[in-house]
Amino acid sequence: MLKTISIITPSFNQARFLPECLDSVRDQTYPGCEHLVYDPGSTDDSRDIARSYPHVRLFAEADAGQSDAVNKGFASVTSDVVGWLNSDDVYYDLNVFRQVIDRFNQPDQPEMVYGRGIYIDAQGAKLRDAYTNSNPDSFSWRLQKEVGILQPTVFFRHDVFERVGCLRSDLDFCMDYEFWIRCMQSGLKFVFLDAHFARARYYESNKTFGRRDESLSEICDMLIEKFGYVHYQWLQRYAEYLSMGHDGVLNTASRSNDAPNEEYEEALNKLLRAYNTNALTWAGLIEGASNNRSPRITLKAMRERGIRQSTPCREVPLGQDKEDGHICYTVGPKRWAFNAAWQRNQTSSSRNFLENEIEARKKDVCVIIGNGPSLREVNPEDLDEQDIIVSNYAYLNAGIFKRSKYLTVANYLVAEQGLQHFNQVE
Repeated sequence: MLKTISIITPSFNQARFLPECLDSVRDQTYPGCEHLVYDPGSTDDSRDIARSYPHVRLFAEADAGQSDAVNKGFASVTSDVVGWLNSDDVYYDLNVFRQVIDRFNQPDQPEMVYGRGIYIDAQGAKLRDAYTNSNPDSFSWRLQKEVGILQPTVFFRHDVFERVGCLRSDLDFCMDYEFWIRCMQSGLKFVFLDAHFARARYYESNKTFGRRDESLSEICDMLIEKFGYVHYQWLQRYAEYLSMGHDGVLNTASRSNDAPNEEYEEALNKLLRAYNTNALTWAGLIEGASNNRSPRITLKAMRERGIRQSTPCREVPLGQDKEDGHICYTVGPKRWAFNAAWQRNQTSSSRNFLENEIEARKKDVCVIIGNGPSLREVNPEDLDEQDIIVSNYAYLNAGIFKRSKYLTVANYLVAEQGLQHFNQVE
């Protein structure tokens, strides 16, 4: 029988919300809960508030961000069941833990139990019900197109983290989504309980709300890693944000009755081409469409829009020298056959571009900028009026990149891993 429960809460300068969060744990009707609060150095009253609650164990220590704090909690708890509640969220009512423990002790012995939740504003007023996928049997295809699980409504058996690992500390926004996918792919048993478990706060200074463009970009990058493509529905949300400012959570095209417009269509087509048209992704979409409805939906939508594989090439055996109508190259550990006419056109186009740029140049000096840490010491304004060449991930340095004239990608691994971002650079 599972009996004990621990809650992990990462917190930083959340004094205005923290008491309500701690109350919602302390006042549960199920007795004996352990509450671990990780605070890396709040400058408000957060630490004093946490210390005033007898049931709280405060870890006043530095961490490397939210994921790192939660992972420290995973490593410290000894209880049978673990929950993760951010400091601005609260449990829905006082019977949540009792319902969760009762469900874990049913004969089917689930590894993860989740329920429903609502979004609330900074003052605690309800914004709307959070969307929840109530059928965990559909996760294998629906997690490709949606999250469907509200993070604070999820509880785990303690050994889940030993089996699938902890949260990825390189993710700032979708570490929970990536974790659900990993748990699903590891074959863990999710069970949905039709009850409200949490009130998740959504407000302007909230990380997900305030930095939605970064959040959507990170989600799409993660989905490429996990599934080899980005589902059409995620790119629709991204295009709605770019063209209409919809956040996809509270403000959506369907809720505002906004019809697709030319700017939206252009943004969506650009995203589909950026994320889903390289040779590896296109081949994976075709293969996946044969047995999974999510890639099938995306492939169908792209074909209806006239979007196809962007580079006419295919992988061939490493030892193959020739392919009719193609020119073969070895790129890293793989060999590729490129359509010969396309290859000649690309080579000619590149040569013409360089010759035209040389002829039209205004300066005889061009500054080449690398990507080392010393860039942090460079004043971008010193580079005004220069012809500048940058390479690889230099676009991440906005001050330098907006002054640059040429971007080169000289490493095939960088080209593969960052292709969706390079493809969106104007």
